[in-house]
Amino acid sequence: MNYVQGITLSKTEHATKPYLVNVAASVFGKQIRRRFKTKNQALAVVQQYENKVRENERVPLSREVHMVVQNYQADFTAEEFREILEDA
Repeated sequence: MNYVQGITLSKTEHATKPYLVNVAASVFGKQIRRRFKTKNQALAVVQQYENKVRENERVPLSREVHMVVQNYQADFTAEEFREILEDA
């Protein structure tokens, strides 16, 4: 499966907890290794880490930008806004 770069899920030979979730130090600043009994538990944790990475990638817009867009949202579609911003 394709995960966010730096997050891996592997099956090991460990007797009681064979599924290993490994998060590289480059993702959160320290390496994380967690073992799980079932693949579903491991996948749930992988999803949590991926969501955390994606949240950190998003940059919130300032209030001023929101106010400007709000003034023109009735006049333009999202695609038109995108074209306008790309041209500028």
